[in-house]
Amino acid sequence: MIRLAIFDHSGVLVDDLRESWQAISKLVTLRGYKPDGLDAFRRNFQLPYWEYLRFKGFAIEETHYSSIVSDYVRFYHSTIDHVKLFDDVEQTLNGLLDEGIELALVSHSPRPVIDTTLKRFNLSKYFKSHCVFAHGDFKRDKPYPDSIEVALKRLGYDRNEAFYVGDMREDITAARGAGVRSVGIYREGGSYHTKELLASENPDFLIYRLTEVENIR
Repeated sequence: MIRLAIFDHSGVLVDDLRESWQAISKLVTLRGYKPDGLDAFRRNFQLPYWEYLRFKGFAIEETHYSSIVSDYVRFYHSTIDHVKLFDDVEQTLNGLLDEGIELALVSHSPRPVIDTTLKRFNLSKYFKSHCVFAHGDFKRDKPYPDSIEVALKRLGYDRNEAFYVGDMREDITAARGAGVRSVGIYREGGSYHTKELLASENPDFLIYRLTEVENIR
């Protein structure tokens, strides 16, 4: 029986693929490397984020500079007026709450980014502060399962009582590693990974509208 629904942030709740791509492109360009076009970004982007930066040519030590995250946050916030909430989010979250299912957000986005969008779209009414987990709240980033495991432990749920919704291969790998149901959502033009990449990880469920999670039991 499902008692906890866990969601990724970007590409699942928040429509910010282009804004995030633009922010990362500025970050890459600022340090003298060549950014990807949007289509290539969707094929190449991976978690943890420093693996993508290494792919772009960054030295290992460069990828862990604190300025990397602060620059990303700054560039992201410069595009915040263009970030949107997907049109099926509120209906889905309301439906889950009506069924008595608790909601959690587990993301590897920096907390300033998450806090900004939670406030901008009034999502705090769905996600209590202790149910929101961001970059830095766990030892290892996705595709390791640490972030989901931390959420389960702190909120007091067993793995068979939860599912995790993500739009990237690493989301599915992390969910599988944590032992929760893995839900891949593909949004045309909104998911960070292509449909082919997402499907290649064989999620337990592959959906195209967030409302479909209400059928998971």
